[in-house]
Order: sequence, then C-alpha cells, then structure tokens
Amino acid sequence: MSQLFSGLSKDFSQLLKGADDYNVLIEIGEGSNMKKMHVHSVILRARSPYFHEALSSKWLPEENGCMVFRLLGVSHSIFRILVKYLYTGTIILDEYQGNELFEILAAADLFYLFDLLEYLQDYFIQHKIDWIKRNFVKILHSAMKQDYRKLKKFCNRLITEDARILFDAKDFNSVSENILVSVLQRDDLGMQEAEIWNKVIQWGIANTSNLKGNVTNWKKEDFMVLEKTMHRVIPLLRLFQMSSADYCHKVRPYKQLFPKNLQEDLLCYYLANDQPKSITILPPRVSPIKIDSTIIGPQHTALIARWLDSEPIIKHGIQYNFTLLFRASQDGYSIDAFKQKCACKGPTILVLKLRDSGQLIGGYNPIGWKNVKFGRGRGTKESFIFTLGDGTSPYDARISRIAYNECDTEIDDLIWIGPKFGKGPDLWVRMNADQSGEARKGTYESSILENEGRFRWIEKACPFFHIPGPEL
Repeated sequence: MSQLFSGLSKDFSQLLKGADDYNVLIEIGEGSNMKKMHVHSVILRARSPYFHEALSSKWLPEENGCMVFRLLGVSHSIFRILVKYLYTGTIILDEYQGNELFEILAAADLFYLFDLLEYLQDYFIQHKIDWIKRNFVKILHSAMKQDYRKLKKFCNRLITEDARILFDAKDFNSVSENILVSVLQRDDLGMQEAEIWNKVIQWGIANTSNLKGNVTNWKKEDFMVLEKTMHRVIPLLRLFQMSSADYCHKVRPYKQLFPKNLQEDLLCYYLANDQPKSITILPPRVSPIKIDSTIIGPQHTALIARWLDSEPIIKHGIQYNFTLLFRASQDGYSIDAFKQKCACKGPTILVLKLRDSGQLIGGYNPIGWKNVKFGRGRGTKESFIFTLGDGTSPYDARISRIAYNECDTEIDDLIWIGPKFGKGPDLWVRMNADQSGEARKGTYESSILENEGRFRWIEKACPFFHIPGPEL
C-alpha cells in the first residue's frame, strides 16, 4: 500500500513540474513583488475547501487560456510548499525553521487544510518546544485568535508549569488585553503578587500614550488615562496578597489608579490589618507544584516531571509530589545520615549546586537507594541524570538518559560512600564533610558537565526528594 502511494505521489509531483495543461494562473503578492505560478484547478479544488470555492467562479479573468486568481496574505515561497503538499500529500517539516513552519501553519489555516493544520500543531509540540518558548507571546496570540486548539492547550500547560514564560517574555508588553485578563483570572500562576504587579503596571504604562517621567511627577490626568488602559485588569490584581513593604514601595505610588474606598481599604489593611469594607479579598495564587527547596522551584519540578513521563508537556496535571527526604545542611554530611533518611524510600531525585560555577545538577533513581550493593543485573534502564544550568533559564537544562543497550547496575549507596549513577561514574556525590563529587561519561548518553572530573558542592544545597513510584 505504502509503495503504491509513494508512486502516486511521485507521479503527481511530476505533474506539478512539467505539465502542459495548466488552467489556472495564481498571482501571489502585489506590485513589483508579485510572482506567478501555474496550477491545475481540479487538484486544488479537490484538496482544499478554500480553492474549491475560490476557483469555482466563471467570472474569473483569463490570460492565455488560464483563469487568473490573485492570492494575498501568503508569500510565494510558502505557497509553493503548500502547492507541493496539495499535489503530493507530502511535506518534510524538518527542512524548515520555526518562523517558516509558523507561516506554513497560518497558510494551512487559510486554505482550510485541516489535516495539515493538526499535523503541524503536533509537530510544533513534539519538536519545537524551545522555539515556542522563545516566541511565546506570538504563539499564544495566534493560538487564541485562530483557535489552534492543540497549541492553545499546550500554551496553557506551559503557563501552568511556570507563568514566568509569559510575564518574563521580552515582548510581554505586546500581550493583548483579553489574554492578560484571562491569565490574571487564574489562581495557579505560582508567582508572588508583587512580581505580577510589577509586570502588569509596566504593561499598562507601555500601552498608554504620553506617559512620561517618574510616577511622582504625574498629574491627575496621567493616572486617569492609565486607569482607562488598566480598567479591566486592576480588579484581577490581588493587591491584599503581598508584603507591607511591597505594597508601600511598589503599589502605593500608583494609588490614584484606585477608587477612594479601595485606597482607604488598602491603607488600613497594611497599617492596621483591618479587613477591607469595599472589596472581597481574593485568595493568594498557588503553585501547581509545591516543593520545599532553596535551590529549585516549581518550574524545575515541572521540567523534571516531563522528563519522568518522557513527554513534551504535563498532559494530565501534576502527577508527582516532591517530598523532601534529606538536606545535607540540616541532616548531616555522613553516609549514615543519608541512609537513615533515604534508604528504602523508593524513587528519589537528587539535586545539588556546584560550588565554583553555581550549576545545578542531579539524577533520578527509580528503584530507590539500598544499604547494600545491588547484585549483578539488578540495576535499571529508567534512571537519568541532568543539569539545570544555573537554574534561571530553561534553555540551559539538559537530560542524559542511559545509553542504548546499557543498564545502570552501579546505583548503590554503600560501596561508594554516597549516591552514584553509572560506571563512569557518570554522577557520584560523596556524603562526607569533603563535599566533593565526580562526573565522567560512562553508562549515560552524555556527561552533564562540560568539563568532566571532580567537583565541589555547596553545603546548603544537596536535597533529596521522594516521588511516588514503584518501590523494590
């Protein structure tokens, strides 16, 4: 069946390249940038509902025996890609960069190519996650406006995992009012309200004309025009859910944005802890993943959760609870202290911070730590090691899984005086006052350190977390 289809696709490809019976001339673009392309109406009408309607008119102008159809809203290069797909049913997406793929997506939507539209959304989610994150505002706008169902759901998942992907975007100030309102209605943003206030007030100022200078020099009219910009947004800000210092220094300078009764309520609340009379206090925003850690946050645990499931997104909500088992700074640096807290607890995640570089590294043990060395063949193929970079950028994070046909039989906590992954050892942490370790490629696909060898870790940053899973 596939061979026959391949031959059919090849034949139609030749029809596109060398036919002498074209009956439609497509004019793409305008003026000096206009380009022309010959096609067969029967193929375009059969494959695209858009062209089935557009090329059905008997009143289209003609040129040299061909109907002439002017096409706007798509470039010549993108249209050629779509025409090839219409003729052959094939498209090699790996040949194109993110921006080109997004133009193809928009064109597929324009021409009602529903199968291709679904396929492209799946491709973005599976293969272009980093590009989506770097262009998040653009993708979110298009997904919401055009109702790209899969991309819209994916963007919402990313916001759930870490709302900073939106609020810290370089083009956050271009976010539409409707999208900002829908996001601020959520309880699960997992950010401090003062952080959200800072971003939203910057958005308001950027989207209000003629606001100049420091807020202390503004006139009443300036606040009035800014309030008009932020009228739908202000009620969604949880102004009673921040520290007194944050309110005083970050919100109070803009108090003229608020009605007089709200100004009074805020003042009495932060000075005397009086409950507001004019408004109901909205609850604090919560994080979808709670974790007791000083070095990683919800955005990191969301990433680790995706690695655990081998998925590009968390598909069915957060399935894991990260429960702190051991922190070296409070539980001690000996192997005995480690075994007392972590042995026979089932799957665990180790995270540590390197002393010199500040890099965060760690590993996942799905079968738990034991008091004795595992016997031959009792290892695992499901463990992995990872780096989170310095913890500030998701693009620095990288996972290393077990190499093909390998099995990590070296996971133990007795012989090597501390947690050990792989025969390199790919990651080994000494549980003693020396606070050292080692990372060399062996069992896993790649090293998690650019410079393999010995390292030192910071005394207050060596936590272990238990996560639900099978125990041995």
